[in-house]
Amino acid sequence: ILFHMEQRSHPILEKILKKKHSVLVLGPRGSGKTFFLTDLLGSYSRTLSINLLNTEEYRKYLRNPEQLFSDIEFQLEKKNKELLYVFIDEIQLL
Repeated sequence: ILFHMEQRSHPILEKILKKKHSVLVLGPRGSGKTFFLTDLLGSYSRTLSINLLNTEEYRKYLRNPEQLFSDIEFQLEKKNKELLYVFIDEIQLL
């Protein structure tokens, strides 16, 4: 989905998320993608947000990429594999 700065809600994105599909959101730097997705996912009961601009998180996954799988599995096990939304900001860094 290509993100436009003037968009503040995106029914297509919400429809895709409800169908349990993955989404890649693209758009110009500074257009509000992170803010928009953080706000949108805040309305869902279970989310895992990973911000790779955070140096500590970036280094953790760079050293051990399998840690991402482990972190997601851990979150799923906490609630008996209930649906979990995972948001990875700046994924292109890895």
